[in-house]
Amino acid sequence: MNRKSLYMIIVSLFLLASIVMGSVAQGAVVREYRVFSAELYTQEKKFARVALRRFRMDGTECYLSVDPDSLRTEIVPVGKYLILKKTFSEIAARRKDTAYFKAIRIAGQNSWRLQNAGLIHVPANDRDVYLTADLCPTRLPLDRSPFASLVAEYGPYRRPVPVAVAVSGIWMEKHPEDLKWLAGLAKNGDLSVTWVNHTYNHRHKKRVPLWKNFLLDINTRLEEEVMKNELAMVEAGLVPSVFFRFPGLVSNRALFGGVAGYGLIPLGSDAWLGKKQWPVAGSIILIHANGQEPVGIKRFLWILGSWRKDLAGGRKAFGDLSDGLRQAMKMY
Repeated sequence: MNRKSLYMIIVSLFLLASIVMGSVAQGAVVREYRVFSAELYTQEKKFARVALRRFRMDGTECYLSVDPDSLRTEIVPVGKYLILKKTFSEIAARRKDTAYFKAIRIAGQNSWRLQNAGLIHVPANDRDVYLTADLCPTRLPLDRSPFASLVAEYGPYRRPVPVAVAVSGIWMEKHPEDLKWLAGLAKNGDLSVTWVNHTYNHRHKKRVPLWKNFLLDINTRLEEEVMKNELAMVEAGLVPSVFFRFPGLVSNRALFGGVAGYGLIPLGSDAWLGKKQWPVAGSIILIHANGQEPVGIKRFLWILGSWRKDLAGGRKAFGDLSDGLRQAMKMY
């Protein structure tokens, strides 16, 4: 074995170890990030993953892949799995009975909506709710109170505490220390974070109607917004999930189809706390932790306090989106 081959093996092993820890190295250099679709098989030729992206990270060719049964994503080096190249549509037809592809279809049932298209509720059981926190671009610092309070109040009963964070690229650029703090809670085992794509620029124009605002702005390039944000997430040490949140929850059928075609599941909400929408079992709760919607944070903290006894007794719980969807898709 020559020195170059030995070096590549060591790099691959280090990358695999990082993946096991649930993240990749912070400060990684990512190049050639692109849409890529294939079925991935173990060396024993057992179907294992669907590749969604391919890219070069610190010189190593990698896939962003998803387990279609668990909906968990993983960054893996090329060569770990055997590959069967297929289009995403072909894979969707072949693996239509998996939780992942069922969830994409269910989310698409309201793809025509101008606002709040996609999954807004997870009817898995009669106790779980699913917290999602949006980080839209702003100069204001991260509001750390919902995360710290969630760990303090619910952490004694379930650790790590699951939460989905919808992150935008511009926010990550302007708040590296806040992102580091948040990722640190995950690294320390306090939180289990599902990192949701919230586009890179998250454009918004005041006093412009919804039908030509946010991603519906005529100058939007959807692929750039999605892929550039995922690339930034990977370089920041995050593993992008298969979930996506439209800025402003605004979209149309064509935009929805484009996002789903990238293998992403759009998330809406039936409990946007800033709009006085109160959660019930199965609700996808929406708060903004970027400092721009303090009333929603105040309501969340009130809910957390009022649920204290129910959380302690297991009558209410904050659930993991992937686990909840995996269970819910058994009904379809």
